[in-house]
Amino acid sequence: MTDYNPYRPPSATVNDVATPGDGSELADRGTRLGAAIIDSIIYALLIVPAVFLIALNSDRSGDQLYLTMVAFVAMLPILIVNLVFLHQTGQTIAKKMLKIKIVRTDGSRAGLGRIFWLRMFIPGVIGNIPLLGPVFGLTDSLFIFQQSRKCLHDLMADTLVVRV
Repeated sequence: MTDYNPYRPPSATVNDVATPGDGSELADRGTRLGAAIIDSIIYALLIVPAVFLIALNSDRSGDQLYLTMVAFVAMLPILIVNLVFLHQTGQTIAKKMLKIKIVRTDGSRAGLGRIFWLRMFIPGVIGNIPLLGPVFGLTDSLFIFQQSRKCLHDLMADTLVVRV
């Protein structure tokens, strides 16, 4: 007699993409938040002095454009460093400090194009649309509370943030 039973319930393996294919552990929500805060502080430390100079010289309209360019130039080195790190390891300075990185859902390396355009640029553009932007930003952040710990930008880019 065979073990086949036509009346048994069907069985199937369902693989959710909650963990990367290489077996890495997902980064904690708090660690991801900490990395975002540290990255923001780094940028703020560079841009606040330039903004302060712009505010002091706000009475001269020609100087505002100059000082705005100075603020951008002040941020440029850290932006370039972060883009190089994102390309090489999927990490920003803060992600390196907190030992987390961005990978594809299958565990492979996420390319710079995917990280920049799908995780940063497109959500940034949507986030700046009046009325829709704040709703998108809040929704993007709240998505981290699902079991897969993926924000909307992670879903858009097919990425995860894992421990290194």
